[in-house]
Amino acid sequence: MASTGESVTSGIDLSGRRAVITGANSGLGRECTRVLALRGANVVMACRSQGRATAVVEDFARELGSGVASRCDILPCDLADMTSVRNLAATLVAAGRPIDVLLLNAGVSNQPYSLTADGIEATFAANYLGHFCLLHLLADGGALAPAARIVTPLSSAVHANPVGSRRRRHAHPPGGARGPFLSAPREPKHEGDARTDGA
Repeated sequence: MASTGESVTSGIDLSGRRAVITGANSGLGRECTRVLALRGANVVMACRSQGRATAVVEDFARELGSGVASRCDILPCDLADMTSVRNLAATLVAAGRPIDVLLLNAGVSNQPYSLTADGIEATFAANYLGHFCLLHLLADGGALAPAARIVTPLSSAVHANPVGSRRRRHAHPPGGARGPFLSAPREPKHEGDARTDGA
């Protein structure tokens, strides 16, 4: 029998615990939000779309009851916007409630090349840099509990990244611009040397 979020948390009481989940309005983030709230945790849903997050909480209220839904708080966060990330971190630090679980779940894929207002490639900003900044801002602000669990899921799609592919030695965004994250992988100098591109 396959394990589920409910089966692996059966008998666990998370009352008084606080979790922060990015991308909590769909997929893995939604299910983790549902199960953690079901087990008694307060869950901060850090989401770009407030409308979709609100709809999820309303679904929880209908399916699981108002008690579960009341443990879900929505805070805005666009991980591709560093100002938005800083605002979220500042709000969580100011709340003064230690974060026991930080699930850095949100991510985008198959997006056309574009730059954010900060001049950062948008997918890199949303999938990596936003989470990196959020984690360090929370840690520096003392918002993480001493035994906090920090979870960073990795999509299998990362293995298709052209930077790490032998078949595509160069990756160029439109216009021919190159950057430090689009350089070709380096070949080993000698047989037996470790590769640096993850292949």
